Amino acid sequence: MNSNPRIRPSNTRLLTAFVAALVCCIGSHAAYGQKGAAKTYFDRGYDQYEHGQYEEAIRNFTLALNADPDAYLAYYNRGLAQNKLGNYDAAIADFTRTLIIDHTYVYAVYARALAKYKKGDYDGSIADSNDAIHLNPSYMDAYYNRGNSYYGKEDYAKAAADYAEAIRLNPSYANGYWGRGSARNHMGDPQGALSDYEKAVQLDPNLRSQLGPTIDDLRSRVPGSTSSSSATTREIIFGAPREYQHKSGWFAMSIPNNWKIEDKGSADEVIVSLSDPTSNAVVVVRVYSPETGFTQSQLGESLRTFVNDRMNTFDGYAPGELRTQKDGSIGLSFRFTQPLQGQAFPMFGDSFIEQHNGLVGLLFLVMPQEQFDTKKKDAYDLLNSFRITGVGK
Repeated sequence: MNSNPRIRPSNTRLLTAFVAALVCCIGSHAAYGQKGAAKTYFDRGYDQYEHGQYEEAIRNFTLALNADPDAYLAYYNRGLAQNKLGNYDAAIADFTRTLIIDHTYVYAVYARALAKYKKGDYDGSIADSNDAIHLNPSYMDAYYNRGNSYYGKEDYAKAAADYAEAIRLNPSYANGYWGRGSARNHMGDPQGALSDYEKAVQLDPNLRSQLGPTIDDLRSRVPGSTSSSSATTREIIFGAPREYQHKSGWFAMSIPNNWKIEDKGSADEVIVSLSDPTSNAVVVVRVYSPETGFTQSQLGESLRTFVNDRMNTFDGYAPGELRTQKDGSIGLSFRFTQPLQGQAFPMFGDSFIEQHNGLVGLLFLVMPQEQFDTKKKDAYDLLNSFRITGVGK
């Protein structure tokens, strides 16, 4: 079972998995707050981690720790990089060092629980998940990971209870339904398993390729079950534009007055997602201050790497070529298909990166291909209204 959380799409809402992919891991590595050599190495390691250069990141986090042995966030982030490389013992050791310095840092407790689960130490993972839940009783991921650990121990009743709690905390969490469905299936409850699996696929259509055969088998065994109906996309709605200035002062743009705004950023970077009332058009804005400036070539490669890393798991993902715009920004379009209830919806995406005043801004647009011709003017008017208004560090 996938341990990465997903966000709910419905039968007409195709794009929340795309938002989750873009936002996932952005801003999850807290910046080292002090100045000097340790911060320089830490920031370099942070940037390398973000670009998938995990071995290089480990080296720089180590240099940060050589300069400041109490830099617990360097231990934590080095542990995350070790975890990415499958070095679970090294990751666990780094998370433990983090907790020696700050035993209340719940993210390190959870990260160690997850590393122990991946290593197959289910009892250790359960113990750390318990501690994470004690520190934060609403920590959904800790309940989910503990459920996975109980599942690994074949204690399906306790696993189902933890998955149910994860669902209670986040009713849109597709993997919670997947996990509980699997536990129910092992407990001899095919009707409950079918209901959970169908809900998981409704929330995250990407799960159909994995759960489809099991769902079909359960439908053949559960009396009265039927196949889900087909789905169509609803028309994207652009309201009247209104001026939006982010609270950081780093960017402004004109946003349709009927679009939902979700601020997912931190003190170190801005991440804002925008979606129309049907959630069939999504724009994600990211603005951050890099350690050093980029050349145009480096900007383009940064955009390509960022988009590829977050989109290459989507069915039919096909990026275009980098293109330089008249205003100096760099664009990269892409296409993919979004499976939903037995249908494959062609999707169009476009992304841009620019650099001004020590800040880098990234924009991402995704919408159904079938609506691109009729909605592209409104979509690009929205993107072209973006401007960097702040100054980086």
